[in-house]
Amino acid sequence: MTPLSRMTAATSDVLRTLVDGDGGDGRGVWGMLVIKRTGRPAGSVYPILERLEGAGWVSSSWESASERSGPRRRLYELTSEGAETARGILAKATTSEPRKSGHRESEPGGSERRAGGAPAVRVSTDAVPA
Repeated sequence: MTPLSRMTAATSDVLRTLVDGDGGDGRGVWGMLVIKRTGRPAGSVYPILERLEGAGWVSSSWESASERSGPRRRLYELTSEGAETARGILAKATTSEPRKSGHRESEPGGSERRAGGAPAVRVSTDAVPA
C-alpha cells in the first residue's frame, strides 16, 4: 500500500463512507452511493476512488448480474491495510479538526467557502444564447 501524497477533505469524506460500511448487502459501496453519502460531485469522487485503488487502499469489482434493473455497479471496498490506515487517519482528523463535510460556510462579505477553505463554485443556470 502506498501512502497518499495528500489528504483533502473530499478524500477524507470518501474514506469515511468506505469505513462506515457497505450498501446494506455486505458487498461494498458503489460510486453513486459514495456521491450521495458525501455530497461530493462525481467529478471528485470517482478520481479519488481511482487514486485510492491505485495506491492499494481500495479494491473494486463489478457486481454480478443481479435481480435489480439497470447497469452493473462497480463495488469498492477498503483493503484490510487500507481500512486500518483509514480508521487511524479519520480518528486523528476527528480529534484534531472537526469538519462539516461538503457544507458551505459563509464568509464575511457574503462569499461562500466549502468546509476546509475551498471556494464554493457557482454555476449559472441561465440559458446560454446560441
